[in-house]
Amino acid sequence: MLLMVLGSCANSQEFVSPSIADDKQELSRPGTEVSTSNESNAAPPLQDGLHDSINADTAPTEALQNNNAFLYGEDLALNQFKSVLFDGGEYFSTDYKKTMDIEQQLTLPDKDSPMYISKFAVVDLDSDGMPEIILQVSISEQDVNEYDVLHFINGLVYGYSFTYREFQNLKTDGTFFVTDSANDYGFGLMSFTKSTSTVDRIASCETKFDTDDNGVDSYFINNKSVTEEEFLTVVTEQKNKTDAIWYDFTKENVENVLQLSTGK
Repeated sequence: MLLMVLGSCANSQEFVSPSIADDKQELSRPGTEVSTSNESNAAPPLQDGLHDSINADTAPTEALQNNNAFLYGEDLALNQFKSVLFDGGEYFSTDYKKTMDIEQQLTLPDKDSPMYISKFAVVDLDSDGMPEIILQVSISEQDVNEYDVLHFINGLVYGYSFTYREFQNLKTDGTFFVTDSANDYGFGLMSFTKSTSTVDRIASCETKFDTDDNGVDSYFINNKSVTEEEFLTVVTEQKNKTDAIWYDFTKENVENVLQLSTGK
């Protein structure tokens, strides 16, 4: 279960994020077929509403023209994503500062327990016109360990890892909630470089403590100080946005979703 804080930074409330499993799709380990037909080899059906989260007709933005798919070809990006996910293709991990494949990422010595990719989403996190692939990495059906983001830069795939607190309640427009601590939370968009990622905060709440350990909350929207009421209004608007769709992680689903996301 994913938790985040809302309301006062210091006196936070629990916020339970919407379940990423639904009535149409069961949580399954890679390789486990989920069939809703009489054909044993039928691929799991895609959820309705994909185009709520991905606009296949979006024109290339300035960021895209100066960056990846516009220069290197969308087909190359999609093929490299699929190679990384299913064919042992390598990508550069910005967290470990080295090239590796998905299997190595899931079995690194610093991992406390064996992990697997349970779900994935395809959303443009940095508004450059090329969607990222977000992988939900789980320890069990009830325990999400982290989220790994695959991003395409200048012909290569780069990976970025986030704890569940750093990447909550992903929306179809690429925004998400981030909780650094009970005293610091907000929501924003992602930006990427070849070495790191940054959360560009749209709204945030911060608590600072004086010498008597009394907390004072401060609220910001687009880096400008606002009242608590103004802050909570935009938080409510953010919560009410359409949630991103999470799909069972299967090769058939990845190929179908990527095809729909690009209109190819």
